[in-house]
Amino acid sequence: MAIIPRIKQALGISVPPHETTYSAGVWGMDVSHWQGDVDYKAAKEQKIEFVIAKACDGNGFLDPFFAKNYDNATAEGLLFLAYIYIRPKYKADFQIKTFVDAVGTRQVAGYMFDIETTDGMGVQVCTDITWAIAKFFEGAGTKDCNLIYSRAEWWKVNIKRSSNWSKLAGVNTANWGVPVNRVATPMDWTTWDVWQAGQVKNRFGVKGDVDFCVWKEDRFPGNITPPPPDDYFVLTGQTKDGDNFSGKVEKV
Repeated sequence: MAIIPRIKQALGISVPPHETTYSAGVWGMDVSHWQGDVDYKAAKEQKIEFVIAKACDGNGFLDPFFAKNYDNATAEGLLFLAYIYIRPKYKADFQIKTFVDAVGTRQVAGYMFDIETTDGMGVQVCTDITWAIAKFFEGAGTKDCNLIYSRAEWWKVNIKRSSNWSKLAGVNTANWGVPVNRVATPMDWTTWDVWQAGQVKNRFGVKGDVDFCVWKEDRFPGNITPPPPDDYFVLTGQTKDGDNFSGKVEKV
């Protein structure tokens, strides 16, 4: 972390609130057992159109709320994606089997994997694991909805460059605390498909915090009900430099 942001953080100075305006975008959220029971009827009423739910961790952990999230989200007609948190220190075959066992026979719209840690492994190992799992996803029959989740700065230093990454899957970029016109995309994609913009509290049928996501409208694979023009809420979190932020998000 740079010196100035570190000093600001120590002093408790937050990034000034900003207003992020979407001219296009489909709302969704990223859930796991940390959210507990989600009221998906309320989520649908508040214009959530897709859910990305954790199925498992690459170390063999199966999310105990995955089945319930699937049943209740799909019952409300939400586009449903399943994801795995990748652990580079575990073999790709083991992580793929963990994911397959977790999803089972459920008919999900797409797959996503979250790669944001090295587990102490080098660039070659991180690249090989990421590539193997992306190739498996490519052959799973859900290619139009498959995503790779990462942060631009992490991807740049831990994954080898290739023009083929964007051919295997879209990208869900995590970039909290910035306006929509400054969202950073991992460098092997020319633009983002989904943006994880920050956290919201006690909204979308969740008691507590939940990660809010936006899918670009022209890339979204399903039918949508656009959020109302006067709908807004507050995103909270930290920037990549560790600054706290609180910004109003509005759909116009």
